[in-house]
Amino acid sequence: METGKGGRDPAHFREVVERIRDSGTDIILNLTVGMGAQIQIGELDPRVQGTETDLVPAQERFRHIEELKPEICTLDCGSMNFGEDTVVVNRLMDLRWMAQRAKDLGVKPELEVFDMGQIQHALTLIREGLIINAPPLFQFCLDIASGAPADSGGDHCDAINVAA
Repeated sequence: METGKGGRDPAHFREVVERIRDSGTDIILNLTVGMGAQIQIGELDPRVQGTETDLVPAQERFRHIEELKPEICTLDCGSMNFGEDTVVVNRLMDLRWMAQRAKDLGVKPELEVFDMGQIQHALTLIREGLIINAPPLFQFCLDIASGAPADSGGDHCDAINVAA
């Protein structure tokens, strides 16, 4: 985008996807559906949304997937805090809708897990038959603020034991 910020305009995705496909390069395309789930919460009044809020229906977040039909698309498997004032919202009902739509389109979801509790949402989608092309494809996104650590947990466990 002109601003340098991420965006979810299908035209931007289309431009990149068409360039890749036109090049004849044999590559698997994986497009994100992560944008459009962000709420920035006001510092003084949590009922006030900040200017960085980008919250839209799942259908809008998925529009470029429907148009471009990549081989893979991301599916963030839960909600979580990002920073001090931002929450990314991925309700199970929206995950179900996106997983079903991906299944209908023949697009394999990459089940993105930022915290261990999000594995439960992913397993729910699998049990409900919404994830195609076994085995499921998991992406563990570690060391993201408020998410799972990217180490064996030794230091984290010591801190938990001391605090307990």
